[in-house]
Amino acid sequence: MLTYLELQQIFTIGLQTPRIYCNLLSSSYISYTHRLQKRPATHSRCLVSRAVNVLLSPTASAELPCDLGPRSEPAVRAWWHRANSPQAPLYTLDALPSHRGTGGLVQARHSVADSLRNRAHFSAVRRPALLSISSLRYEDHGLYVCNVEFKYGARKSYEVELEIIVAPSQPIILDEKMNVLNGTVGPYNEGTLLILNCVVNGGKPEPRVTWRQGSVHLHRVYHQKEQDGRKVTLHVRTLRRDHLGAVFTCEAANSNLTAPVHTSVTLAMNPVNPAHVAEKTPTPTRSSEQAADSKGYHRSTGFYTTSRGKPRP
Repeated sequence: MLTYLELQQIFTIGLQTPRIYCNLLSSSYISYTHRLQKRPATHSRCLVSRAVNVLLSPTASAELPCDLGPRSEPAVRAWWHRANSPQAPLYTLDALPSHRGTGGLVQARHSVADSLRNRAHFSAVRRPALLSISSLRYEDHGLYVCNVEFKYGARKSYEVELEIIVAPSQPIILDEKMNVLNGTVGPYNEGTLLILNCVVNGGKPEPRVTWRQGSVHLHRVYHQKEQDGRKVTLHVRTLRRDHLGAVFTCEAANSNLTAPVHTSVTLAMNPVNPAHVAEKTPTPTRSSEQAADSKGYHRSTGFYTTSRGKPRP
């Protein structure tokens, strides 16, 4: 690992000595093998990595940075390729003969592969230089390498991971018979099993699908892979009266570039079973043989009851 002072010493050595340029990212030092030789260095390389995350949309674009070194030592050639296809350049800048060693790649010849034609531009005016790709496709994701060659043969490589995010679909909530549910659902009876299915399609990387009641995450769930997505089933073993009006939400998320997508349903419950009320609530005993009106007349006997309790006709 080189110190910052050692890097400065390499950068300030005379023109007759080959240079190796490395970018310092986030105040961290880049480790590489350096050669201080009197002849051009052809294999000295510095690998620097960073990631670019883009949410895929019809107008999505990306900018991949590449350090072309200090303006005092202009690069004479720079080219991008996929990490797994080093022999297939995607975009190349070649300094014009009249500008080699003077203007660098600001005035250069551009060569673009068919896969990026009319979609990409490599600009050496800004620092760092940027490869801009428009009309992104998911197939554009992957590891890209920018190679930079300097006048005296030193070479540097710069790696950029392009991650393209595809948002998942809006979750769909279904009952145990796979009927779509929306808004208020039910009504359900107390003591019964509640089964809710949540289906989420698409999403790259694969989304994380969760269930919650209100703000509380639920863990009695079952995950199942589907052809185009994922199904997550929620089981509530025994519904209680306090589930009346409960809000159950299915949520899917796969990136911090976008807010999670979610769908909710509200639970309705049937009234309490009258039979259960009858068992719990005592009823007044009113037998036809015992019931008397306000005057003490018993319909079953045809007698009145006196104040002393004796019957009279």
